[in-house]
Amino acid sequence: MKSNCNYDKVKLLQEVSNMIWRLEKHYIKDAKRDHHPLCKAMFQEMADDLKKYKQKLVDAVGGLAQEGKLK
Repeated sequence: MKSNCNYDKVKLLQEVSNMIWRLEKHYIKDAKRDHHPLCKAMFQEMADDLKKYKQKLVDAVGGLAQEGKLK
């Protein structure tokens, strides 16, 4: 059984990935199309920040998987 903390990391990784996808697929493009450069910059900054957190989660989950702790 997964611990709550390990489950939380996996779930958060999924949610952060979805947020990044949504920002890049829709929000940034919509802001660009609507000629809102400040919104586009804000959405891009958010996506970039989330990518850093995503990488930390990937590393944490990957380490757990190598240790056999994600069963």
